[in-house]
Amino acid sequence: MRPILQPVIALVLVAVLATSLAAAQGFGVGGGLIAPLSDYKTTDNLGWHVMAKVESRIGPGSPVGIRVDALYGQTNHKSGQPIGHTRLIGALADGVFHVTGGSQVKPYVMGGAGFYNVQATAAGLSGSTTKFSWDVGGGLGLGAGQTTLFVEARYVTVTGSITTNGSALKFIPVTVGLTF
Repeated sequence: MRPILQPVIALVLVAVLATSLAAAQGFGVGGGLIAPLSDYKTTDNLGWHVMAKVESRIGPGSPVGIRVDALYGQTNHKSGQPIGHTRLIGALADGVFHVTGGSQVKPYVMGGAGFYNVQATAAGLSGSTTKFSWDVGGGLGLGAGQTTLFVEARYVTVTGSITTNGSALKFIPVTVGLTF
């Protein structure tokens, strides 16, 4: 990606996030595990991540919402690989459908697209790229009132990653957190 495009994309993502925060009906933070899949799984172990999300429903009482997520995470290379790690920084915009549930358990499904910056560091060398990504997943909101617990998992694909020799980098972040 050309160097000038990265700041422009970052500025657009910050503007979308700021707009979403202003109209948000739910702000959340969480963290959990990253489970590498496919080629990524052959080089890296389970990792960790933290994330923040903002969501706004399309209308009052609507089950449909728009959500913006930011994720930061890292996985370490397996033994037998050069000592190092893979760092992930992503921003995604998802459509969310809240399935009708009870007052205490609120299931939802989501899917969308965004960008991830993937940086691989090994044996003192480092490389980084920003690529298009897409995701699909689901979760549960637990509790009633202003603050609820959420648990979710999604399947994420980052196109043409440097850590998988040009094939898509695939992983599942499992997140536990709070929505306010």
